[in-house]
Amino acid sequence: MGEYVTFGARIDPEANADITAQTQWPEPSDESRYKPLTSASLSETREDVLARCLAANSRAPFSHITALQLQRIEVPAQHTLDTDTLHVTFSSIGKRKLRKNVQSHIRQGLCESDTVVVRWNGGLIRYVKPLIAWSQMAGFMPIEQMVELTESIFRHTDLTRPDFENALKEPAFAHRRKACSIALSLAQEHTDSPKETQSHLALTRYGAPFPIVNYQVPGAHYDNGVGITADLAWPQLRVALDYQGDHHRTDKEQWRRDNSKSGILRQAGWEFDVITQLDLADSWHQTALAVKVAGMFAKQGKPFVLTHRLSMNELADRRRKAWRNRGNDAQR
Repeated sequence: MGEYVTFGARIDPEANADITAQTQWPEPSDESRYKPLTSASLSETREDVLARCLAANSRAPFSHITALQLQRIEVPAQHTLDTDTLHVTFSSIGKRKLRKNVQSHIRQGLCESDTVVVRWNGGLIRYVKPLIAWSQMAGFMPIEQMVELTESIFRHTDLTRPDFENALKEPAFAHRRKACSIALSLAQEHTDSPKETQSHLALTRYGAPFPIVNYQVPGAHYDNGVGITADLAWPQLRVALDYQGDHHRTDKEQWRRDNSKSGILRQAGWEFDVITQLDLADSWHQTALAVKVAGMFAKQGKPFVLTHRLSMNELADRRRKAWRNRGNDAQR
């Protein structure tokens, strides 16, 4: 096995048996963070990327989408990076080395503490930590996908909102701070899937109030005693929505469970409905979804005013205003 070069210092896997313990960013071992199919897909991708990274023997840490894949973090499909290429980042242009099938990037001030070292298959691989990769991706994907990525990092790591906020105060994050700040302001913790992210963004862009995600409905239980949760909920009005993928229609047990859930919530006075992929397919279908949900609010006595489709900047302004109003109400 050859030597590995990072930040100008060679790492010998045999001579540095404890290097992983010294520098490795803790990766979640709790598989409950992942749905089974998602876990299998992300693990398969990571194994492939690990092998490619080991073969590349890069002097610089792997970064951007490559680093996210190495950490089993779901990456939105809509971005402009070449997924067939490995991505690495140097701290200065003078240190950059051109390599086949490796795209080099520059991040001023990148230091060793921004990276993780893992031992794999007899070798060592270094990559940037999640928040570095997150800010790097802001240059290669729209804000909506950055929100999706932010929620994915919440979902698959132990990082919290204050961790993101503190990182954005650092000089190294200045270049993409605006885009990252907008994405963070719109991101919700505790979503279970990218489709839930897309669902709450689709609705709030048309004027719907900001929902609570994965809401545990008080007093609502399945026959086996397990509590009922709603993907998106507005508890004050008893309005709730679930995103349902294809397996909700093809899996008999899931179908029965969904029917039971719907009946229990409606009997308890909730307006409940489902969102499907078709509802999110384009702006026309998203408008129709918003109209349907506005009707659900109206049935509960408090309709919301439908708006034009807000830009992500406009939506972020609305979100910040809602937080300010909530803070003012708490002080009264």
